[in-house]
Amino acid sequence: MKTFLLLICSLFGYVQGQNITVAIIGAGFAGLRAAQRFEQLGINYVIFEGSDRIGGRVFPFSYQNGYLQYGAEYVNGEDNEIYEIVKKNNLLSATEIDEEGYETVVNGQEVNNKMYKIWDKFESSTNEKLERDGARKDVKNQSVSERVDFYFNDFIKSQKLSQSEQTVMQSMNKLFKNLYQLEWSAPASDLCLKNFDTWDSGVDSEATLNEIGFKSILDELASKVPKTKIRMSSKVVNVDYTGAKVKVMLSNGQSFLSDSVIMTGSLGYLKKHKTTLFTPALPVSKSAAIDRFGFGNNMKIFLEYNDPWWPSGMSTVQISGRVGKTETSNSLEDDLMVFQPYLWARKSNTDDIKLMRDPILINRRPVICFAGEHTDSEMYQTVVGAARSGLREADRIANYYSSL
Repeated sequence: MKTFLLLICSLFGYVQGQNITVAIIGAGFAGLRAAQRFEQLGINYVIFEGSDRIGGRVFPFSYQNGYLQYGAEYVNGEDNEIYEIVKKNNLLSATEIDEEGYETVVNGQEVNNKMYKIWDKFESSTNEKLERDGARKDVKNQSVSERVDFYFNDFIKSQKLSQSEQTVMQSMNKLFKNLYQLEWSAPASDLCLKNFDTWDSGVDSEATLNEIGFKSILDELASKVPKTKIRMSSKVVNVDYTGAKVKVMLSNGQSFLSDSVIMTGSLGYLKKHKTTLFTPALPVSKSAAIDRFGFGNNMKIFLEYNDPWWPSGMSTVQISGRVGKTETSNSLEDDLMVFQPYLWARKSNTDDIKLMRDPILINRRPVICFAGEHTDSEMYQTVVGAARSGLREADRIANYYSSL
């Protein structure tokens, strides 16, 4: 601890003396965490947030005696700063969810115990195989759907099942693949097995939060960042790094000069705007990496009932089949969606994360740094990954200027 404090104090004095200014684009968890670090180090900064709220993928809204979450609602891993806030503020849910106690209905008929036992045998063995396959050079570029079906077909051949029982098992297999689609917000046919090898939160479960949840986490992180340093409704349309200073242009015509920039925009935003957002254009390798990154979507719809129609103790209802697909594609195209990358799409390669997060350097100076959950190699698509990336890039900038 003493060594850490000495490092902070030394960096504080030296960097502050450089009189530098950093522009942070985006007030999500990556931007807020970077700002918090700069507050510790005495580095001047300003955050430009294009919307009228902070939090990024964290988007709580008031409901009854707590909050519902438009965006993130789980905390992944335990050895990280976000989970420490969860513990400190007693945000863990008191409700225990029994994942073993589930019921499945196929074509109006409940699946019996015999079929459950057969299915459990397949599911448990397949999960283990997929974990291993993610690191196998010969199959890691296959899709989850492709590999699950491969194991499923072999399994069915080994069982003595009637035609009706095979139909039930096929429906169970769809539900099984749907679990991965829900987790990764991507079609199982596009989701690459490499995700099983690269993604690592350190634990096999995720923390379920109480009715306050991410509202408390967001409030704590935001409390470390003065409101005067966040410019709301300030949409950045161009970052020009041709001069001695980086020029940040806003949609209202105003501009801001900084020594370095941290870009925390989402992967989807970069995909859409990267050709106009940077002057000069991004390096070809970085631009191509952005294009290759997989991109899925997830949508939440909150339904409120006066009286519950589901059995007591039931926590989750999943629907899989043609009806769900039809309703989503035909009726809900314009509704609110929460986008998140699943990173390893089948066309991605193992260098893309590094290419995405590598800064643009001019004479060793990090003029544009890239943060956001999509730049974290182990916990992409999570709030934890976003926060870690902001800290990483803030330290990158601080380390450079402290070395001058």
